[in-house]
Amino acid sequence: MKKIKLYEVRILESGKNTFETKEYEVLAENDTWIVLNTNHFEKVTKTKTFEFCNCRIDKARIDIRTRDKLLGNGVFYKFFTYKTKKPSTIRNEINKRVSEEYGFLSNIDLSFIK
Repeated sequence: MKKIKLYEVRILESGKNTFETKEYEVLAENDTWIVLNTNHFEKVTKTKTFEFCNCRIDKARIDIRTRDKLLGNGVFYKFFTYKTKKPSTIRNEINKRVSEEYGFLSNIDLSFIK
């Protein structure tokens, strides 16, 4: 059975930063979608999609949220892949996106991503 890796980073204003790597089994797959064995049967798309809520395989999704009712202010990173990804690459991707959006935050501490 195929497995997909999920790399997930949460950088929260509260300081409760997390970096997690998980592996999920692929339950179903077609030309467009991959369905994973998660609690909510998460879907990952293989092609560019206009649905905001879905992630794309081998394409990082980086959201910068302010005033999120559940988590507050923060940066959220999700990356699904069949391959292994280096933590340094993840740090660089987050830094690049944050400095493009908010240049003044580009010195955030990402040393917890190991």
